[in-house]
Amino acid sequence: KKMNCFDFKSPSYKPEDDYKWTTLHLNFEVKECGRRKARLVAGGHLVKLEGIHSRSTVVRGVSVRTMDIIAHSRKYETLHGEIGNAFVTAPCLEKVYSRCGPEFGELEDCIGIIVKALNGLKSSARAFRLFLADYLHNLGFFPSRCDRDVWMRMREPKDGYDYICTHVDDFKVVALDAN
Repeated sequence: KKMNCFDFKSPSYKPEDDYKWTTLHLNFEVKECGRRKARLVAGGHLVKLEGIHSRSTVVRGVSVRTMDIIAHSRKYETLHGEIGNAFVTAPCLEKVYSRCGPEFGELEDCIGIIVKALNGLKSSARAFRLFLADYLHNLGFFPSRCDRDVWMRMREPKDGYDYICTHVDDFKVVALDAN
């Protein structure tokens, strides 16, 4: 609810015919570091995609190694990271809904139209990649000609480029000042 992943409707609401029903379940995980994470996951295996591309690209291994060579030869900084709760920041590409369970509290039995790219949906990785690409474009980055998941931007003094490569919700920055 905090991430605005649903458009909640009354329990008697009937979605339009082009919306598909799916299940929701909680996935609870304990990371190696001991951190706990819970995710609400949609049953994407139950939804037949019609007219929606679900394939997403990721950076090539050779591109990551090339960025390491650039960083080493030019003495650039590198920064690695992961975008937390990445998929639910992107708008959902599919038309799906579910009935809310007891984990929704006072909204139990309501119809939830899924408006964010929940984990489990077939198109969520692509939805996030498109969302992140738009964000990087707005920051002045453009994809390289050799790998569309390596992003480049000319630094302000026009003395070289800063680079970002993306692999779903993981990223690597190679820049004069990576922070």
